[in-house]
Amino acid sequence: MVELVIGAIIGAAVSLFIAEVYHSRSSKDLTQLISRLEDKNIKMGVMLDNLEEWQSQHFEDLQMIRKHSVLGTRDDPNYPYK
Repeated sequence: MVELVIGAIIGAAVSLFIAEVYHSRSSKDLTQLISRLEDKNIKMGVMLDNLEEWQSQHFEDLQMIRKHSVLGTRDDPNYPYK
């Protein structure tokens, strides 16, 4: 009976050690994954800022092109016959 209790205690200690090793590995992997995701999030934020700046510049250019492309045509809001 004593051998059974000692075996159970040893088995529980080994199981606890194995669980702690796997927990530390998975925690380390999760920390690395979170770090990589944070880096990618920062890069995506920079890309989004650049894209918004690019879009606003090209929108202004497009508006100017549209404005000048209708000068003297019937689509011109200042066309003399309207």
